[in-house]
Amino acid sequence: LHPDLFAAAADYLGLTEAQIRTRLSNGRSLAEIARAEDKSVDGLVDALNARHRATLQAEVEGGRLTDAQRDEILECGNSSTGA
Repeated sequence: LHPDLFAAAADYLGLTEAQIRTRLSNGRSLAEIARAEDKSVDGLVDALNARHRATLQAEVEGGRLTDAQRDEILECGNSSTGA
């Protein structure tokens, strides 16, 4: 995961990034971690998607991406996640 997405997952799950990394390295998925923390997987996906959109928007505002490039990246992500 991108560092921003680790931070988003940590914020949503109420864990530290180190705790998430440890659990992932022990073979757990983010969905399994969310369920273990009594959090919804859909809520986790929403948190990750929101952070991803915000990161891409910052790239547009910084001149590193165009609006069209951002939209294309978001469209690719939506088709692969079903979001």
